[in-house]
Amino acid sequence: MIIELDWNSNLVWKTKCRAHHDFALSEEGKTIVVSIRDIPHPLKNEETIAMDRLIEFNKDGELIWEWNFEDHSEEVEQIVNQPLWMMENTRDWPHINTCEILPENPSGKVDQRFNKGNIIINGRHSNTAMVIDKESGKIVWAWGPGVLEGPHMPTMLSNGNLLIYDNGSHTLETARKFTRILELNPLTGKIVWEFGEQTDNLFFSPGRGSNDRLPNGNTLIADSDNGRLFEVTQDGEMVWEYYTADLTPRGNRMPLYRTVPYSKDLVESLLDRHGRTPDVLSPEKLEFGDLEIERSQYKQLIREELVLYLESGYYDHALRFVNEIIFHFPEDPEGYWAYSLIFAVRKDINRSCEYMKKALDVGLPLSRFTLDSSPLFDALTESKLFQDYIKEKN
Repeated sequence: MIIELDWNSNLVWKTKCRAHHDFALSEEGKTIVVSIRDIPHPLKNEETIAMDRLIEFNKDGELIWEWNFEDHSEEVEQIVNQPLWMMENTRDWPHINTCEILPENPSGKVDQRFNKGNIIINGRHSNTAMVIDKESGKIVWAWGPGVLEGPHMPTMLSNGNLLIYDNGSHTLETARKFTRILELNPLTGKIVWEFGEQTDNLFFSPGRGSNDRLPNGNTLIADSDNGRLFEVTQDGEMVWEYYTADLTPRGNRMPLYRTVPYSKDLVESLLDRHGRTPDVLSPEKLEFGDLEIERSQYKQLIREELVLYLESGYYDHALRFVNEIIFHFPEDPEGYWAYSLIFAVRKDINRSCEYMKKALDVGLPLSRFTLDSSPLFDALTESKLFQDYIKEKN
């Protein structure tokens, strides 16, 4: 289904369709949806293949436009000057995972293929990003075969270039095995910026992912299969990263599909319009799994439980435990101590030292880091950063 809800989760409209992966909303309130339908398999007699299509609905959820990929596949092959390779065991084609309505952009001002209102799509199985002329329905631009491997999320930038998530994995045995982010000049076909192989932050997300260019010029990247997102500068320097704490039943980190940034102004306007979440009052007790923690006992319990988690190797569980404590008891020195301990065990000395300083600033004695649970703090206390800090204080 495609379902639209209002802010309070009331149903606006819905429709049954074989939707998958993505949709796009126009300025007029119309919705373009990536969908599939079964047609005869071109390589296997008496079998079918799920072929991608786009369908558009108006504000009332009425179908007003349809576009079928099989009617336009030859247009792509003519543009890229080669046939699109399909394996016999392919179950869907071309596996469109992205649909974006092009905004006003510099490339569209010099080349009508990139006019505002045209649609950019991405075929993962065909390794091809494509632009559809909305008025005629024809594919007027395509790029990627021979360069991209299982890509995701081509998106138009304000400078007229395209940002493309090149996963580095496909059905071919020659898969690259690392992921890169490409900025492409669609008018020339030249890659003008790349984050991937020539960096110290090599990563590999074979099956999913997203990229967004932020207003400050940095790029937000979802290392989706590994449950991580991070931001890098134009020089490839990592600004920050975040690992989701959600785990599968087997203890693996839960993958992300896509990461979408929202501006502070948008968030503030939504909060002003619909109301803000009231301040959370610290309860007298909180529950964490099988634990029921009284306010009066949590300081001792956080030491015992946290050390147990860390000594057992349950780092993600330890982090969730401390996050829950901090949520209910914010700005507490015990929370700073706990974060410092977790990052020390993970040998992230910069962050461990950062939280140690916060704990000391609010009155926690230095002995909590040099005596209590000292073996776990060894990575911090033996570091040059810590030694320099002690010399500075003395």
